[in-house]
Amino acid sequence: MVYKKFEYPNYNIYGIKNDKFKSCHIEVIFRKNILEHDLVERSLLVDTMLHSNKDYKKRKDFVIRCEELYNVNYTGVINRLGNSLFTSYCSSFVNPKYIDESNYLDEVIKLLMTIIFKPNITNKEFDLKSFNINKNNLLSEIETIKENPNKISIINALKALDNNSPSSYGLIDQKEYLSDITTSKLWEVYHDMLKNDVCDIFVIGDIDLDAIASVINKYFLNRVIKNTKSTLYLNNNVIKKVKEVNDQGNFGQSNLIMIYNTCDLNFNERNIIPYIFNGIFGNGTLNSKLYRYLREENAMCYGVNFMYLKYDNLAMIKVSLAKENVSKAIKLIKKALNEMIKGDFTEENLEDAKKSAIFSINMAGDNQVALLGNYIFNTFDDFPLPEDRIKIIRELSKEDIMMFAKKLKLNTIYTLEEGSNI
Repeated sequence: MVYKKFEYPNYNIYGIKNDKFKSCHIEVIFRKNILEHDLVERSLLVDTMLHSNKDYKKRKDFVIRCEELYNVNYTGVINRLGNSLFTSYCSSFVNPKYIDESNYLDEVIKLLMTIIFKPNITNKEFDLKSFNINKNNLLSEIETIKENPNKISIINALKALDNNSPSSYGLIDQKEYLSDITTSKLWEVYHDMLKNDVCDIFVIGDIDLDAIASVINKYFLNRVIKNTKSTLYLNNNVIKKVKEVNDQGNFGQSNLIMIYNTCDLNFNERNIIPYIFNGIFGNGTLNSKLYRYLREENAMCYGVNFMYLKYDNLAMIKVSLAKENVSKAIKLIKKALNEMIKGDFTEENLEDAKKSAIFSINMAGDNQVALLGNYIFNTFDDFPLPEDRIKIIRELSKEDIMMFAKKLKLNTIYTLEEGSNI
């Protein structure tokens, strides 16, 4: 595998040459520090930009052009990672060496850059038809979220943690704001992205990296040089007294969320150990402590998960259960964590968790997008590449897991109870 960086005044290209796949994948990533309404604004922006553009003003013409380019796929992804917002424009396409057309790569990249730099805008307003279609779709998506107790409970728990923290930002409470967005307002959002967001481009495939960098630079139209830097990590406040919040829902089961601050983590504790810890403590398998205590021995839950929110410096335990079992479940969760702190698990448990983690890393190597993700976060956050992660995993001890468990500080206990109307 060959890794190469191309530096330009206003953006960088990172190329990974890999002959494992017959396709190639490119991601154009715009980054900024997140603000309260960014998720809904950028979601609408990306959907509208992918619907039509200046060269293909009708959706059907754009779809036909993608088919002509051997079903090239263009997508947009909006992610909040800690304090940062990632707005990504992506394309997956057949490796040009399998296409008997000399301009195929040019046409694929040209269309991607047309989506980004030539949206369907007239007089600083997005095309009304495309705008309305995607605005209505997003409004419907928000309504769908409200019907999902798992998503609602997590969203409400993060708001209970700190309603002003970016950790609590989401779409669910943005319906009124979304309704007020206009075509001209969306142009302002677009203009701000090009003017202020830092841009990086990542490419992976069995392709001439110098050649594709040259093609990208040919069609990359934004020449604004940015000096700003986005910050990934959030420092959510650690509190002395645990918050306990109960809400009433109209769902058929209750959801219990326990949120922990992760405090003063070192490199391995931040990047590697949580996933091994989860394999022993709470990943939902028959051998995990939470599954055994909550479901196998007490039959009190429908599902249990441990989630590590790395860039929020948080960890979260989510349990679906009957409301009469909430108090006992909290006690059992605290008991399980206390056992992790004391090292009350076997070397066999540790080795099984290591094997599972290594297996997952190797499996991800069969997915081109996941493989590229390793390099993206290695670039942005010094996240270890797969072979380095595996080496660290193999060297971990029980004491490493115990030390991580000690750094989990309970912050908020949130319950969304079944049975009543909100």
